[in-house]
Amino acid sequence: MEIAINKQYGGFVLSHKAKMRLYELKGITVYPYFQDQDYEIRVFTFLKVPKDYNTPINEFGKSIWYFKENPKCESMTITLDGEFPETIEDEEVFGEGYYHENKDRIDKDVIQTIKELGNEVNTRVSTIEIIEIPDGYEFTIHDYDGIETVYAGKDLIVI
Repeated sequence: MEIAINKQYGGFVLSHKAKMRLYELKGITVYPYFQDQDYEIRVFTFLKVPKDYNTPINEFGKSIWYFKENPKCESMTITLDGEFPETIEDEEVFGEGYYHENKDRIDKDVIQTIKELGNEVNTRVSTIEIIEIPDGYEFTIHDYDGIETVYAGKDLIVI
């Protein structure tokens, strides 16, 4: 059985390119926009994400919102009390505990994406790897400051 884990301080975070591939594999169309906000003048500014963009590995990526419907513009500004287009959250696609639950780390689409994109799935705070354990084993993922370790075995008891 193949399991996706993070091997770096930070946490299990997938790059923009990886998320876009996962949406594609799951048959979900999204429209990604960079988001910036100015609390002094109380506005959000959105700028369409270029198709070839991926999260930079050496810096914090920009905040990206994934809209469910096409805003049909290159950029837009919305006041804090304005109406926002509906967005899609990771939990809607990958499950409630996407970053922490075992079942989501063996998801065939997650594994396929990591294999296809290799290091392009990583971010400044994540180095995602696939490890293998024997089929039929139970497992749990332990996280220490984002670095993950897998404990596996038959009739696994975690105390």
